Order: sequence, then structure tokens, then C-alpha cells
Amino acid sequence: LEVTLPELVDLSYIHSRDYQNNLEDLYISALALTQQRYNLGVRYLGRNGGEPFVNGTATTLGNGRANGISTAAFGVSQLLPAGGQLAVELANAVTWNFGQGGSISAPLLGYSVTQPLMFQAGRKVVLEPLTQAERSVLYSARNMARFRQTLFVGVSTSYLNLLLQRQLILNQINNI
Repeated sequence: LEVTLPELVDLSYIHSRDYQNNLEDLYISALALTQQRYNLGVRYLGRNGGEPFVNGTATTLGNGRANGISTAAFGVSQLLPAGGQLAVELANAVTWNFGQGGSISAPLLGYSVTQPLMFQAGRKVVLEPLTQAERSVLYSARNMARFRQTLFVGVSTSYLNLLLQRQLILNQINNI
């Protein structure tokens, strides 16, 4: 079975545990960067910081009457680069009175803006984790490229030494 140098390098990339470890380190640092970017992005929230939801309940009163209540909440939150946080929430509660055929709707719009002034304030402090995550990805990518180069040189050297030994054996056989 003859294996060419490109095939051998591909096989060494597939079967090298050190290569897989470096690749996983790069992936983990990229996930950390994604998390930091997500923290600065817009988040869609329901009530009390949870997921958006719709909740419905029905109660039966005496005399064959029933009430139904449906509440829906939706909110948006974003961490601003200067350290502030903006949150807006829209909630709507609708009450149906099935016995008398009426309904009551009560929309609610709430918002809040917070800006720290002293502790954890400022653009440099807030964006520092993002900067560190970007640097970590860059360092991991550099380490990965360096490892690929050293692996290629090692595999190529071993392959060429093997070809040299084979040729020396063939020369000795032909000289006999």
C-alpha cells in the first residue's frame, strides 16, 4: 500500500489526539466569544426575566357563570456598551366574563434604564470580557496554525526518512 505525502498528512490530522485537542481548544474559545457577544446583544424576555409566555386560566363561578383570564408578556433587554442596561416589557391581561358576555383588557408597558456610575461603569470595564474573549480566539487560532505547521513538518520528515530507508534497502539489494 503506497500512501502519498498529502494523504499521510490528512490521515495524521484525522488520527492525532493532540490535533483534536488543539481543535477543541479553538472551538471552546470561540464558544466563549459567542457567549460574550450574546451578553451584549438584544434578549427577548417574558415576565421576571424568563422566556416569553402566554398563560390562560378559567374559573367557574356559581349560577353557571365562568370567567377566563389570559395574560401575555413580552420584553426586550439589552446591555449597552457603556455599562447601562435597557429593558422594555409589554404585558396584556384580558378577562372574559362568559356569563355576561363582556371582556376587560389591561395592557401594561414598563421600561427601565440603569446606568452604573462608579462600580463596573464605563466602556472599558464592560467591553473587557469581550476583548479578552477575542484575544483568546486569536491566540487559539495562532496556536492551532503553529501546531499544524509542526505536525506537517514532523510527518513530512518521517515520510521522507522512510522513503530514504526504502531506497537504501533497494540499493543494497541491487548491489548484491
